[in-house]
Amino acid sequence: MKIHWQNQVGGVVGYTRLGVDYWRSLANHVADANSISQQFYREKLKVFSKFTHSLARVWRKGFKFLKGDGRSAYNVFSKANINECMSGDLESGFVIDYAKLTVAKGGLRGLSSVTASVVAASHEVAVSWSDNTGVSEDALATDSVNVLILNITKGENVFMANVATRMEEACSVEYPAEWTGDTVYVFLFMSNEVQNSDSQLLGFYTA
Repeated sequence: MKIHWQNQVGGVVGYTRLGVDYWRSLANHVADANSISQQFYREKLKVFSKFTHSLARVWRKGFKFLKGDGRSAYNVFSKANINECMSGDLESGFVIDYAKLTVAKGGLRGLSSVTASVVAASHEVAVSWSDNTGVSEDALATDSVNVLILNITKGENVFMANVATRMEEACSVEYPAEWTGDTVYVFLFMSNEVQNSDSQLLGFYTA
């Protein structure tokens, strides 16, 4: 008679799956998973992840060319931000400094003389810049402009990818009318088929 064992004996665990018996050794003792440093990092990551959940379209584009070697775009995005734009502790909680947020990273040439303003009457952000095509080998007239409007009051955002090209020198992005009176941060970055530029914070405004 065959006896199926499903229990722990010393450092070995036995279990049965689909009529087949398996045995595996228990993992060696590891450092306390609830140490202060681990609690600190887990809580920090939890706050950051909750904030960035709605930014998936942004970091997928802004960090798409930096993923690889076992790293996802989100891994690179998190590493670039979590220690740079967050402060606080376990007792008082963690806060995000939106002005230090990086939503794209890369070696593409950014724009020159960029300005942004809120046009409250039409619920839009107007952005203008100087065409710097040819200032470097990779600064092409057809490079795309990407704009993020981040509403920190409501925890929402509007992201417009490829809204204009480098040579066009201006674009506008609409935001919801119910954002009126809220604080918004405006970010911009360039992209082409092989790389992005570092993101630029254009400023924060009242919608």
